[in-house]
Amino acid sequence: MTQPGQPSQTTPTWPPVGVRETVSLGRGGLVDVQTAVDLWALPLSAVLALIDSGQLRWAWDIGVQRGPVREIRLWQRELFPAELVRAMDLHNVIEVVIGHATERRLRGKDVGRILLVSDKTVQDLVASSDLSGAVEDRVLWVTRSSLVTFLTNRLIL
Repeated sequence: MTQPGQPSQTTPTWPPVGVRETVSLGRGGLVDVQTAVDLWALPLSAVLALIDSGQLRWAWDIGVQRGPVREIRLWQRELFPAELVRAMDLHNVIEVVIGHATERRLRGKDVGRILLVSDKTVQDLVASSDLSGAVEDRVLWVTRSSLVTFLTNRLIL
């Protein structure tokens, strides 16, 4: 049996058979691994193998503690076959994922929505210096540049 995060002996191919492109992709935010498991009707180990083999290009480990247990997020647009999406560069994907192109900083709650994590996790990421931010008038503000750097550094290669 394959351990989570370890490639299986038979890595599935991308894209999974039967996935259609007719679903609305919205803004193009992040989704958790379970979304891919449910959408493709694949076991978790098969989706993790796609990530670890690089067949799923846009995957991030966003956990506060880096180690054997990963908290993975996928770019939702990559869940559907589209060569244009797979050919995009990291900078452009991050711009789509974050949105708010003109904002220099984002509310902690918005960062939580982007990363699909709790307010506490965002606070922990700031406390661990993975993100840069400060509280002003009881609102946590995170710098956009630190979120870009975080996603750049946490891309699973």
